[in-house]
Amino acid sequence: MTRTVMSDRLKNLEDLAVSRIRQMVETFGENRVYAAYSGGKDSRVVLHLCRKVLPGITVIHNGHAGERVDGTEGLLCVKEPKLENVPKFLSLVDLVCQFDGTRKDEDKTVQFDGEEIHRSQMPDWITEDGVFGLTAAFPVYEWTDGDVWEYLDAIEPVRIVSSKRSLEGEGPLLGTPTLFCRVADDVKPMMDDTPGVLLRDVDATGCHALYVNTQHPSDKLISECLKFNLPVTVDCPMSQIYFISSEYRQHHQVQYFLEDANFGGTSATCPFHGFVKITADLRSRPLETYINQANLHAIYGHRVLLMPRYRENVLSAAELGQLSVKFIDRLHANVRLMPPVHELLEID
Repeated sequence: MTRTVMSDRLKNLEDLAVSRIRQMVETFGENRVYAAYSGGKDSRVVLHLCRKVLPGITVIHNGHAGERVDGTEGLLCVKEPKLENVPKFLSLVDLVCQFDGTRKDEDKTVQFDGEEIHRSQMPDWITEDGVFGLTAAFPVYEWTDGDVWEYLDAIEPVRIVSSKRSLEGEGPLLGTPTLFCRVADDVKPMMDDTPGVLLRDVDATGCHALYVNTQHPSDKLISECLKFNLPVTVDCPMSQIYFISSEYRQHHQVQYFLEDANFGGTSATCPFHGFVKITADLRSRPLETYINQANLHAIYGHRVLLMPRYRENVLSAAELGQLSVKFIDRLHANVRLMPPVHELLEID
């Protein structure tokens, strides 16, 4: 599927935003500006625009308590509480200007000229006394919500590899039949402007659930999935859960299968609705080592699906049953031995 062609109006808005960013970089210098990144649609647009001007711009993410961000080159994560830790961080570096995705049409407040005002009252795209006393620049200040989505559609093309309806088999915690969508795995990491995913022209008639396999989930993807009014399961790498907002991490209609492919048991530390998924290749390591990995996740409070197999050969139900009996005393109560999810869904 091809990228959406930008309208002349949107192209003019892009040019204006880029010129604003360039003006600040020229004023303060390349090493004294940074982009504030939340992972939401507005900050993704602003980061994309900033990297047009300064590919190596410093990017700062404000993490929540107990949260960390993995696999995101060029991204610094400053822990909550934000109002305490960000000023401490800024006191140690020479950053004086922040770019962020604040827009006038949002029903929120903003720190502008030393006062907290409604965003609709912002008189300009820049203030010399913004958040934390910094110069704050808002490159997309007059963009509408529609402009942001149109721009994301233009820079993040849709990639659907396949969509298949399952057979009569019932997957774990999924209704049956299930619509299965796999998102292309050959996309770049999100911080390099990952193509987003929109579930367009997908027929979900007669389906009871939606299962999406992707390397790069996003709030935009989840919101599109929820438009089908079906329970949604998102299968993705564990590190990518940090790009999903807390609203969608714990949405009652969305669950996650977070693949922990890195042996060592580094666990997601943010709350989410779903499971950690570990595929245990029994030809490379004994099952006991994967059990230790799974138990560590369970200790963090996560439910775990441990899926033993011999490379391409999936274990039978009888073999899994034998393993369960053998290792039952070693498995944490939150760990379940199961075959791979895509096998349970019986994709045709």
